[in-house]
Amino acid sequence: MDQRILDVLQHSGRIPVIELAGRVELTATPCHRRLRQLESSRIVTGYAAKIDFESYGLSVNAFVNVKRSQSTDNAMRMFEAKIQAMDEVIECDLVSGRQDDVLRVVSMSLKTCEQFIRHERTSIEEVSSVESIFAFGPVKRLSRLPKMI
Repeated sequence: MDQRILDVLQHSGRIPVIELAGRVELTATPCHRRLRQLESSRIVTGYAAKIDFESYGLSVNAFVNVKRSQSTDNAMRMFEAKIQAMDEVIECDLVSGRQDDVLRVVSMSLKTCEQFIRHERTSIEEVSSVESIFAFGPVKRLSRLPKMI
């Protein structure tokens, strides 16, 4: 039943509980209870609008591979704190392999993206190298759970 609730919520996050209950074939009270349980267990972590970055004027989407100069606990915390403060970085993942982190950076133009990367590259002493990969556009981007569950 929870999977059915999640399926509906992933497509219609603002749906009233009464309508949600009807779609998953429950009455309102048990549906509301299950929804609150999904929220309290942090399976559902919030409700948000999906924003098209390009329509908003952020047409450049870059993946920036970062190699850090130090891997100490303190250096990692300092790097992560600096990344948290950068509005252009909309995602940051710690990864395995030759690089330490992959950033997803959005920008209005190639020029503003270049300025951001140059400035931030030189302002974060924990970074030893960066490699930027510019995306032409998404082929697939899920905003729901995969069907394998």
